[in-house]
Amino acid sequence: MSPNWPASRKASLTHARVELTRGGTGWTYLRARFEKPLLVLMAVVALVLVIGCANVANLLLARTTVRQREIAVRLAIGASRGRLIRQFLTESILLSILSAVLGIPTAFLTSRALVHTLSNGSQPVIFNLAPNWHVLAFTAAVAIATGIFFGTVPALHASATVPSGTLQENARTSRSRMFSPFVATQVGISLILLIGAGLFVRTLQNLERVDPGFKREGVLIVDLEGRRTAVPQAVLTELRRIPGVLSVSLSTHTPLSGSVWSEPAVPKGQPLPENDTAYFVGAGPGFFETLQIRLVAGRDFTERDSGGAPNIAIINEAFARKYFPGTDAVGHYLSAMVRGWRTTLTIVGIAKDVDFAGLRKAAPPTVYVPYYQLSTHDPSGKDTGNFPSTIEVRALGSLSKTSVAIREALQPKFPNTPLDVQPLSTQVEASLAQERVVALVAGVFGVLALALAFAGVYGLLAYRVARQTREVGIRMALGARPSEILRIVVAQALGMAALGTALGLPVAFGVSQWIKSMLFGLTPTDPATATGAAFMLLLATAIAAYVPARRAASVDPMTALRHE
Repeated sequence: MSPNWPASRKASLTHARVELTRGGTGWTYLRARFEKPLLVLMAVVALVLVIGCANVANLLLARTTVRQREIAVRLAIGASRGRLIRQFLTESILLSILSAVLGIPTAFLTSRALVHTLSNGSQPVIFNLAPNWHVLAFTAAVAIATGIFFGTVPALHASATVPSGTLQENARTSRSRMFSPFVATQVGISLILLIGAGLFVRTLQNLERVDPGFKREGVLIVDLEGRRTAVPQAVLTELRRIPGVLSVSLSTHTPLSGSVWSEPAVPKGQPLPENDTAYFVGAGPGFFETLQIRLVAGRDFTERDSGGAPNIAIINEAFARKYFPGTDAVGHYLSAMVRGWRTTLTIVGIAKDVDFAGLRKAAPPTVYVPYYQLSTHDPSGKDTGNFPSTIEVRALGSLSKTSVAIREALQPKFPNTPLDVQPLSTQVEASLAQERVVALVAGVFGVLALALAFAGVYGLLAYRVARQTREVGIRMALGARPSEILRIVVAQALGMAALGTALGLPVAFGVSQWIKSMLFGLTPTDPATATGAAFMLLLATAIAAYVPARRAASVDPMTALRHE
């Protein structure tokens, strides 16, 4: 707390409340940042699980239909319905448990890949992903629950067989009306996942196309971790001698680093507010040139803007629009708190807006002050230091070679300071880690859902064609052309897909409202995304139906009529 703070600000800090939370599960900034995305991904996984289970339920239904005569014989010789239900549920549960056992290693491998995607050079993410009994118990519980839930319908269907009727009939009668709802459900859920994946992928694309206000390519940033005093200008002079280096500067903060500094700042003559109104950045000579931030008016900082020189500032366009609308702000004065001390600053330039707060947010009002004047804002004149320092280097050619040269030049001067050298582009990409992970996982599960829907449609139609061989033979014997048979089978598939699309589309639009805050540059009901997802589903359905349809159209009528 600075002794120069207003009394009301001191009072607000003195009476500030401290909230305590349970620490039994630890604390990490990732929890707050990724809580909602992880909930979304859990919902996506659950929907994919439902699609897969619906596929398995369809296969079990087909299997029980094929085994109708066997089941009828067992019932006729005294087997109880409960015993049959237990048998089919046991088969379903064993299938689920086997799938879970095979899926656990894959899950841990993909989890490590996701953590690697979240990590970056300066902030590696470390999680203990070793399996424990909690994970294994949860997996076993889900496997058993899904086995029971999705095995119940096939078990009831199988045990409902009437022995006398089944043994007397041709055994080619198919109770396949139950299959279509499963397939329509798969298509509807797949549409929800495809629309969600499309929204997340397009959000990432929109963010990557945002102009952040600076040029990230060809820039290395050197984070002097732990150093809280000013970096001598001689260090910058030495770095400029490295071959290939075009310009060098330093600052307290770099764009999209996740770290910000805010203070109250208003035009001189206005009362200084108690709350912070602007972002502040301490920038060295050549900062705007190195990051290629365009100055729209006035001048850049120079080496003369150091201790003893008049206190000056460069503001961004957002600050100028807010406090100096319709006038040229250059030459005006600011009243501001700089590092806890009230200061008057002369505006010497206006810079283009830069996204310090994040690509999703509009650039906030920002005030740049000379880096080498920060230690002189204490009226006592003491060099108090205590501010972070990051060096920026713009270079031509190989950044990796330049990085090695920078380390060799700086390490002897800062022997006790860890040096983190990385491209500025890496820092920008790290700011989109959440969006990139969500888009990647949602896209993978969207493709998986599409593949499962494809398999479901194909399996159902292949089963129907095999069961209706005799009917197809009769149609062809009566004059139906192969193209008509092909059209009928494909029309059946498209009808199921259309039903699933009609049911899934309003649900998808409703669910998308939940992820509205995670989107950027589009709405949850984006028509292009919905149309593209529906088209992909219908196309996949048509392709899945083509092979069974060709098989049906190529049936020889005489062979089909003799088919039992």
